[in-house]
Formats: sequence, C-alpha cells, structure tokens
Amino acid sequence: GDVDFSTYTTVVIPYCTQDVHMGDEPNATYYDDDDNGDGDNGNDNNGSADAIHHVGAHNMYRTLQWVFENFPNPSQIFVTGCSAGGTPQPVIYDLINTHYGEQAVNIDVIMDSPVYLTPSYFLQNYFPNWNAGTILKKIGFDFDTYRNEESFPDLILDYALKRRRRRIILVS
Repeated sequence: GDVDFSTYTTVVIPYCTQDVHMGDEPNATYYDDDDNGDGDNGNDNNGSADAIHHVGAHNMYRTLQWVFENFPNPSQIFVTGCSAGGTPQPVIYDLINTHYGEQAVNIDVIMDSPVYLTPSYFLQNYFPNWNAGTILKKIGFDFDTYRNEESFPDLILDYALKRRRRRIILVS
C-alpha cells in the first residue's frame, strides 16, 4: 500500500553499547589481548582492563516505556533496524505486542541484516558479559535453557512469532 512515513513519529535508539541492544550489565570488564588480569602477560599494560557499559536493553526498554506512555492508542507501528539494530527486533516486537495486547494496532517489523554472533565460543565466553537474560526473561523466553545454543537467534525469532502471530520481514 501507499504509506506516507512523513506522517509518522520517528523514534531512534542509537547503538553505542556493543551488545546489540540486549545487554543489562553496566560494569562488564574486558582485559586487553593476552591479559588475564594478573599483570604478567608480557605486554606493558600492567593488567589493565576496560569497562564497557552493556546497557542496550535498558536503553531500548526505557525508550519503549516512553513510547507506551506517549502513544497509548496507536493504529500503526513500524519498527526497523539493520545490523545490530536488526538483532533485537523479535524482542522489541514481543514487548510492543505484549503492551498493546489485543488493541487494533498494526505492527510491522523489518529486520535488515541482523547480527547473530552465535558460535559456541562467543556464547560461552562473551555473551554472558552482556547479561541478555534480563530482557529475554522479560518476554518469557527460556534464556537459561537456550543461551549456549548456536541457533539461539532463530529460537528467539520463532518464540516471538509463535506468541503473536503477526509478521516480521527478514532481509538478509
């Protein structure tokens, strides 16, 4: 159909937390290459570590709360994201659907090239630093059972679609 997006309110959630909008760990610590924190790694950074504030889920959820407060009865919602912004779309979709329930609101989602870094090594060694379970448990996803599955992203997408029977378009 003919959709005039110039009549829509645009809400942007910038990406700056290195957790594909799903993190809830404000004090994740990463050590420099070959640095396990013991200060004896053969380089000159003396056990230095970098703290990263993985609060993307918090930022996303608070933004959605603002949307819910300011748009109590929307007729149409269009959500999109590419790359890291595409990755959390099933979660965002589920949160929006849950909030608006059975209201007559059309929700369309386009995920463009979502980032799914799910090799076992990543899932076991880095993904826990994000504390993504907080936001995934909020939608009822069984994070503890599936967090080490390489098909993790597909499982979240399938879960959201089965719960809400609306459509998500995946462009890859």
